[in-house]
Amino acid sequence: RAVRCVRVSADQKFVVSAGANGQIQIFDQSSLSRLQTIEAGHGGYCWSVNITPNSQNIISGGEDGIVKLWNINTGAIVREFHGHSGAVWSVAVSSNGNEIVCGGETGRLSIWDLNGSGVQVKKVIKGHIGYVLKVDVSHASANADYVISCGDLGNVQIWNARINQDESQGRGGAAGRVLVAKISKDGNTLVSAGDEGIVRVWDLKTKKPKASFVGHYGRIGSIAVSEDGDLVASAGHDGTVRVWVVSKEHEPHKVLEGHSGAVRAVCLVNNGSQLVTSGHDKTVRYWDTQTGKNFRVSKGHQGKVIALGVANLTSGKTIYRV
Repeated sequence: RAVRCVRVSADQKFVVSAGANGQIQIFDQSSLSRLQTIEAGHGGYCWSVNITPNSQNIISGGEDGIVKLWNINTGAIVREFHGHSGAVWSVAVSSNGNEIVCGGETGRLSIWDLNGSGVQVKKVIKGHIGYVLKVDVSHASANADYVISCGDLGNVQIWNARINQDESQGRGGAAGRVLVAKISKDGNTLVSAGDEGIVRVWDLKTKKPKASFVGHYGRIGSIAVSEDGDLVASAGHDGTVRVWVVSKEHEPHKVLEGHSGAVRAVCLVNNGSQLVTSGHDKTVRYWDTQTGKNFRVSKGHQGKVIALGVANLTSGKTIYRV
């Protein structure tokens, strides 16, 4: 059954996946052997997983509204986090690994202390409009001080979690669902996209729009952002991958063509010099970002490839696709 999420641990030792069968799979990254299969017990889909920065624990969320913490080495449950209402569709963790954030079908965001009892939610943010499809945490600060939520009503909202305040300044208006939102590693840039096929970029320091890119025909289901926020790649259901330079908004962008069918996942690797993509044509493709050349195609999947996790492309054995 469909895998919805793939993660690679920061220490490059583990690959973790989760999806429709309610299981979490843990693989050794060097041998690709399956180490553990966890029956997550979320009462259906395990919608989202993440890995703590120290690579010791997995965080999962699913249909039952409970967020769970697992030991990545043994697969044992460490703690459950209660208090969220409704299914959990997305989970994130702060850069210091001390706080967990989740969002889902009720539109609220819940924040817990990772090392707490899990019985009580530390903070609840209730102002998101509509469903929360994705959450992300700014790593500009150690804690989950700034949280991003995006949803089904065309809105992207940025929250100052310290004072429970929406600082979006009208960050909405997309025609259709916003399916993906990501913050650059330096914490200065927010990028979002979704059903309308437009890539939107905001400056998180000023909380104002920075650029918008039009080119896709139809839905964008995945985006990748460079560490400094200047390079953005988008994967579209129109079968194309597009590469945008934020500082050169009005210059022509690159269009990468090769997939036959929707492109469902995109990752930037090797400091943005290369791209990895996957899609409905059951292939994983490798691209040179500068030239747009598709220099490698991996085949063998029996179905659509809708999620990617990437680690150390230069090692030659480090593309993980599901």
